[in-house]
Amino acid sequence: MKALDVKKYISDIKKRNAVIISNYITMPFRDEEETEAAAGAETIVFSQMQERVKQVYYYSGNEEELVQLLDGMPPGSVIEQYYKGKVVDEAFLNRAGYQRIAVMKRVCNTDISVLFADESSWPYRYYQEGIGTYAVPEDMKDISCKLNQIFDPYIDHIPSEERIRGMIKKKQVLVHKEAAGISALGIFIREGKKMFNRTIFNLGEPAVMHSIYRKMLRKAYQDNIRYVYTWIEQENAASLQFHKKYGIAEDGLYNSIYKKVR
Repeated sequence: MKALDVKKYISDIKKRNAVIISNYITMPFRDEEETEAAAGAETIVFSQMQERVKQVYYYSGNEEELVQLLDGMPPGSVIEQYYKGKVVDEAFLNRAGYQRIAVMKRVCNTDISVLFADESSWPYRYYQEGIGTYAVPEDMKDISCKLNQIFDPYIDHIPSEERIRGMIKKKQVLVHKEAAGISALGIFIREGKKMFNRTIFNLGEPAVMHSIYRKMLRKAYQDNIRYVYTWIEQENAASLQFHKKYGIAEDGLYNSIYKKVR
């Protein structure tokens, strides 16, 4: 079913039902794109492979029908549920064979210009100007290997080699190299007037990651970007603390991630 047809189906369900159960916010696909869809009288479940993982979306006015359709999704498929404030009711997801595997917190700094007003307030004792260079095409294989070693594909949206090539071409990847290869990395994606810190890792000293991060923030500032954000697993205290040093703190938005286990 094309994405445009899915949107029409959703519109019809919305008109007929006062109470909706959904993880659908905006259509993640172009109108002409094909999606895998299963529909009932008051429910539609649709999915597509994204970064090697089948991402599932649903929109329903009937919980029992929704559970039946989700139960037909393949093991390993993933549902992401965004919320603010009230925790998502996940009982129906459990009944359909999905289990929560992570809760992500969005953290942001809505005005990084404050950092540049007084640079002495930054954690500059770690900074080294020579650390952090743009990745080159020859780095792609090492980057892909490291990402697959360090991150979980069901949680972290590990990019394909083709996408990594594109990011390198657009100068969205900063790396630090040692004798054994790439030891630290930052992937930073511009989204209009915002900067999304997509991925970071550091296998070396704290100065390395701080140097890469400062370069990213300075580039964003020079490009007239003031809003910087990322997503961090809520149990990752070290990463939350690292980002707080740059005024990047929790804003109350969460993303619960569920994986189909049967």
